[in-house]
Amino acid sequence: MTGDALLAAQLVAARQRKGLTQKQIGDALGVTSSRVAEWECGSGSRRADELPILSNVLGVPLDLLVDKEERSRRWLKENKAALADANTFLDRHGLRSDGKRLF
Repeated sequence: MTGDALLAAQLVAARQRKGLTQKQIGDALGVTSSRVAEWECGSGSRRADELPILSNVLGVPLDLLVDKEERSRRWLKENKAALADANTFLDRHGLRSDGKRLF
């Protein structure tokens, strides 16, 4: 099972455990039931601002709704400045033994 298929299956299972319809999920998020159906088929992507709401409605951890690759991209984006500072520090103090940058 691919990452997208696994996320889709987890989404369906969480929705069904709560006894909610795709329409109810869509209404809570301000999207159509068709959009929720796309997520559950693994063909639609969720926007970052929808994830905390979806997590709350379904009663599941936020990490369950985001694949590892997306989490990695988000972490890198959120920590880009800190990584740049770390690279500068390592360069300035000659602490980089392999010459590779952190990012």
